[in-house]
Amino acid sequence: MTRDRARVRGARQPARDDRNSVFGDSEYVRVGSGGRAQWRLASSCHSGGTRRGNARARLGASRPSIWPLSERGFVTQELYDGGTGDHPGLDIAVPSDSYIRAAGGGTVVDVGEDVVYGRFVVIDHGEATASLYGHASTTFVRLGQSVRERQVIALSGSTGRSTAPHLHFEVLVNGEPADPLTFVEQPG
Repeated sequence: MTRDRARVRGARQPARDDRNSVFGDSEYVRVGSGGRAQWRLASSCHSGGTRRGNARARLGASRPSIWPLSERGFVTQELYDGGTGDHPGLDIAVPSDSYIRAAGGGTVVDVGEDVVYGRFVVIDHGEATASLYGHASTTFVRLGQSVRERQVIALSGSTGRSTAPHLHFEVLVNGEPADPLTFVEQPG
């Protein structure tokens, strides 16, 4: 392990409790039952013309539009909402320690460990849009950090409720799961 990776691992945030995360114009509340955390938009806290809103634009906040991995991977599970259960995102099979990249620029509003998602990162992209990256082996970002589109934020793994290495990728719009494939295109 390189010295940089050791330093990043040491900086990783411990598991978080159910506190709210407030950044820019969005407040996300971590909710869930049965060990499954979910992030929901609680309310609109600031208008787009605020100083924070303008600062976010300078830092490159953008809606998710980039494939969240450095390689194609294989989609093993898509978003569904049905009687047999919910799956609020994509599962993309990739080898362990593949690069997980931010699908859009924004601010890290949650990072930690969860019973279901394992090690995870949540990025607020502004305009009531967020993305979640789960089952990581290692995370490279910290709470409140600004990230740019395509920045490596974690490595894929099999942490949490997982049977094989993969990325669980969610996009939330107004706190509700949206189909990630309407935002990003899988490489051919």
